[in-house]
Amino acid sequence: AVRLACQLVLTHHGPISEKLCRHLAIHGVQSLSDILRVSGMPTSQVKQALLLLIQHNYVSAYSIRDEDARIPKPPTLVYQVNLENVMQILRHPRFLLHARQEAGEEAERLVMQLLINGRLTYHQLVKALAVQQGKLEAQMREPVRNTLMALVNFHYVERAPPCGLPPPTVLAHPDSLKKRRSAKAGDQAGALRGLEELKHDKLRFQVPTDLIMVAAEETAVKGEGAEGKKEEEFSEEEGPTQGGAGSKR
Repeated sequence: AVRLACQLVLTHHGPISEKLCRHLAIHGVQSLSDILRVSGMPTSQVKQALLLLIQHNYVSAYSIRDEDARIPKPPTLVYQVNLENVMQILRHPRFLLHARQEAGEEAERLVMQLLINGRLTYHQLVKALAVQQGKLEAQMREPVRNTLMALVNFHYVERAPPCGLPPPTVLAHPDSLKKRRSAKAGDQAGALRGLEELKHDKLRFQVPTDLIMVAAEETAVKGEGAEGKKEEEFSEEEGPTQGGAGSKR
């Protein structure tokens, strides 16, 4: 599994990302300083590869706090590769086919952008699809928004998970003499993670309120525009019978 996952990363994202993926698969959860110390990779390459792998949800970033420290310290970020997510690359063609069959060509194009670029905001999606189709962003906002809302409601697309959750488990080092403290920290981290995950699960398949508000506002504007257009056409049609005041513009 590790060999195949690393080969997929190499094919799609290059040797630097593959090297980091392999390192995390072998050494497990590590902080940035640990990665730099053990791997020997340049700092700039590691940071660039981490950002790319997190962008595609192949690596998860977790936040660890030292609950026993007398002086509060900033949390330490650690990174863990998710080989199952990497293996989903093999299913990308199936995802695209399913999106096309269930929701149409616009949905297929939107899903393709997410598969190519990883996490994207609504505005980034609009820009990417406008460039792809050679259209203005203003022309793409409504179809992209409607398609995105439909895919979220169908649970085909979800809100990206936050970075910085506590790790799934906090394990004491086999040589550590502070196993009780580690176990206590693990319980606290697990409880905090449970709360954060619960918050995310509630928002996971919810359409952002700003998109809903924009859609409602544009629908209202369209309704007013349609009424205005009808009134304008009616007055223009009746105009000539009243002395030509409603001439065509």
